[in-house]
Amino acid sequence: MASGKKGYLMEEILRTYFRRLDYFVVRGVPVYYKDFSITDIDIFAYKRNSPISKQITIVDAKNKKTPQALERIFWVYGLKSVIGATSAIVATTDKRKEVIEYGKKLDILVFDGNFIDRLKNKYLPEADRFSEDDFFSEFDRYKLGKLDGDWRGRFVKSKACLAVGLNFDSCNTLLEQAHFFACKVLTHKIECDIAARCFYLVCAYISICIDYILKDLSFLEHHERYARLIEGLAYGTKGEAGTKKMLNMATDMVKSYVPDGNLIIRQIKLDIDKNINQLHVNILAEFFANQEVMSQLFQIAIEFESLAMRTIFTSHNSGSSSVKGLVGCLLDFWKIDRKKFSEATNSILLSSQKSKNED
Repeated sequence: MASGKKGYLMEEILRTYFRRLDYFVVRGVPVYYKDFSITDIDIFAYKRNSPISKQITIVDAKNKKTPQALERIFWVYGLKSVIGATSAIVATTDKRKEVIEYGKKLDILVFDGNFIDRLKNKYLPEADRFSEDDFFSEFDRYKLGKLDGDWRGRFVKSKACLAVGLNFDSCNTLLEQAHFFACKVLTHKIECDIAARCFYLVCAYISICIDYILKDLSFLEHHERYARLIEGLAYGTKGEAGTKKMLNMATDMVKSYVPDGNLIIRQIKLDIDKNINQLHVNILAEFFANQEVMSQLFQIAIEFESLAMRTIFTSHNSGSSSVKGLVGCLLDFWKIDRKKFSEATNSILLSSQKSKNED
């Protein structure tokens, strides 16, 4: 996230620029190695060119007197490789031609100072939506957020999934975080709007993640695609075979060093099979395997992001049938009452208006 007003403004302008080029855009995506924070991706931009062609672009934006553009190009070159991005861009106030030339050598596009100046005159931040910085300030309203499951930390973890990789492991992590915020929508009357906004944003990330996964499944027959989604959502990126292989390695250790190891192993395997059967991932797989849903996931993500970032809260109930369909599917998967959830989100605007009148 931007640390100063200039940085914030430049990133917001770039966000608007990429959004108008029909990208799904996220600012400030954290990059971790295990529990260590490495850096942030200033702009993460995702585009759906076709069912089998998806593009991930990362942007490093520096709006400083000494932007160190050549060093940033070298840095982004490495980051692009680590993230597995399709393309990478350095946006800098530096206007030297050597910067662009060096970028070309490393296949890094450079938005130089001249180009940035033109963007500043054309792409102003949108007045009717939160900036990334405004959105994060909303967490400060809930003083107990850290103790109550760490709302801010969970949301940051959700964003980090975009950098880890758009795969089944990331998708399952996002489903877990979305479930957390969905439950908070129902249990927190005062902070309900923060929870709902986080829920909508995580739903957007889920949509992008599944859309990317489906690029390798779109050519399959429905029943094959359904089966692959079932496996991925139940077992993660390793799949059933990979998970069982890892389990067998662990159980071999138990056999060697634990008395009555075979009995323990049988119980572990029974418990794992039972838990997987209780996941009911068939609900999600059936929804996402649908050809019509597949074609709409990118636009669903765009709409969820827009709902979350509007300055005046708007419930998904006023959204498209596709957005309402995905929310309903997720609620069914978690066994959350649809009517209660809709009533909770519908009441947010009324509550906020009442609070303003009282103030």
